[in-house]
Amino acid sequence: MEPHFLRDLTILFGASVLASYLFRALRLSTIAGFLVAGAVIGPGGFALIESTEEVRQMEEIGVMLLLFSIGVEFSVDKLRRGGRMVLAGGSSQVLITGAAVGAAAALLGAPASMAVFIGMLAALSSTVIGLRLLHERGLTTAPQGQVSLAILIFQDLAFLPMMLVLPMVAGAAVVDAGSLIGTLAVSAVAVAAILVSARVAVPWVIKKTVHARSRDVFILSVIVTLIGISWVSSSFGISAGLGAFIAGLVISESEYSHQVLSDVLPFRETFNSVFFVSVGMLIDAGFVVENAALIGGAAAGVMVLKAVITGGVVRILGYPWRIALAVGLLLSQVGEFSIVLLHAVPTEGFLTAPIEQTLLSTILVTMVLSTLVQKASERIPLRADETPAPSGGGGVTLSDHVVVIGYGLNGRNAAAMLQASEIPYVVLEMNPQTVSRASADGIPIHYGDAASDTVLERMGVARARIVVFAISEPAATRQGVAAARRLNPRTYVMARTRYASEIEPLYAAGADMVITEEFETSLTIIRRIMDRLGVHPTRIDHAVLEIRQQHYAPFLESDVHGIERGEGIRTFECVVRYVADGRSIGALRIREQTGATLVAVDRDGVLTTNPGPDFVLRADDRVHLIGSEQEVGRALTLL
Repeated sequence: MEPHFLRDLTILFGASVLASYLFRALRLSTIAGFLVAGAVIGPGGFALIESTEEVRQMEEIGVMLLLFSIGVEFSVDKLRRGGRMVLAGGSSQVLITGAAVGAAAALLGAPASMAVFIGMLAALSSTVIGLRLLHERGLTTAPQGQVSLAILIFQDLAFLPMMLVLPMVAGAAVVDAGSLIGTLAVSAVAVAAILVSARVAVPWVIKKTVHARSRDVFILSVIVTLIGISWVSSSFGISAGLGAFIAGLVISESEYSHQVLSDVLPFRETFNSVFFVSVGMLIDAGFVVENAALIGGAAAGVMVLKAVITGGVVRILGYPWRIALAVGLLLSQVGEFSIVLLHAVPTEGFLTAPIEQTLLSTILVTMVLSTLVQKASERIPLRADETPAPSGGGGVTLSDHVVVIGYGLNGRNAAAMLQASEIPYVVLEMNPQTVSRASADGIPIHYGDAASDTVLERMGVARARIVVFAISEPAATRQGVAAARRLNPRTYVMARTRYASEIEPLYAAGADMVITEEFETSLTIIRRIMDRLGVHPTRIDHAVLEIRQQHYAPFLESDVHGIERGEGIRTFECVVRYVADGRSIGALRIREQTGATLVAVDRDGVLTTNPGPDFVLRADDRVHLIGSEQEVGRALTLL
């Protein structure tokens, strides 16, 4: 192996590590970081790496691994769950965006074939960036997360026919209706033949290697499958990347898909960094600086156009403007598959160097800006007249009922319990398909956005006994809690959140109780461990109660002095919320109803120990309770 090649690899991976670290610290896309790193070390930058021939070979492997892993993660079940949004939403977004950007390019003087090609590039968004942003903000299961995922699934599928017609678009093949249909037909037959053969052979091969009980043999068999199907595909005139996707798709339907993805993921991340860095090497820093206005304007124009089109499609399909705009901003960038298309153009004369530099630099700028623009979606103003009212006429007429916000797993379980107990309730959900299915099953469900005062008012929140927020969107939960508190200062507001960092904002917004999933899960694990070890249930209750006290200390911090604690009792502190404001301890009947004892009240820094039954509680009083976890838990519902 040549020493200069090892030196180049050292520089390449060193730049990758540095760029990844810096861009993560800045909360920007690491893909954009890899592209910037390539531009810095490549011939157009400091020329630390001058020859990219060897790097290009690894880059091709990176593309194959990227498509292979997407194929493994893709499944027919995902397509089925996405339903109308995948087909209608995804196809509308791709076609309208491609046509609009292509038309704009043609108006600016681009030839027809070039305009079509630019439209293809702009239609695709970044799956990696989109999913990472959703995961970091805890929005994967939120409405905008589900809609974005559905559109991204269709875009991943749309990339495959784009690769097939790319030679015709670029002028490497004659473009007419007959040749187009013929090419697609031959390609479809070839893909079908490869797919059928792979479905027969691949599971058999992997099953045999699994029986060998050797991880090395298993990984090698997966690599042979990936490379072999890619080679067969290229022999039929189909791209090796498409063959890699087919290989992943075949494995995705087997019981070994999770293990395959786990073993391939480290290789994918490594070679993907090589791919993006090598693409970045093609960027001419001098050209970017000289044409900064053109590139910046093109990037801004594409992002605005994509956000408007994508948001409009989502709005037409029944989602409120807040969700539509959030999805539009999330998918406004141009993605990694567009770079693959740009890099796969089969003819030298189709793209001139200035055009290629402009397109590549524009893609890079949209990737960098996407993480910054995405933060704006959290500040989208919500006006009542822009929010759909709940379906079903003039609103809910119930009183003293329970309002369940969100019909996911938590919402369904709560609704099932309320229905079994014959307690009046209504459900508010923002997914139109979920509303249709649940309504057909007889569930009292309505469509609307819980972040709106108007919607909550029509759900009867002003007369509700309890309002439960079981949605996965932190910003909407905070807005909804605040709206519910404005409408009904005396209702009991419960909010579910995934992360402990949301506890304080939700209490500040007016929640009476915040259930933290990550914290409650940890308590369940502790209970199971201690129970398995034979610890007495009373000791478990006390241990869990102490953990709760420590967990909520940052939000409810004060000391209780002069209160004795004997064996078998613990104190717990909480803040009085609106539900108990103005009511006396005797009227609440805390001891009789819960078994817990209220031993002290801290109001504005003045501690009252052993308050009598006539003591009237006020909102924001800090009260101190003694009892078991179950007793204190029951008392919390009263306070």
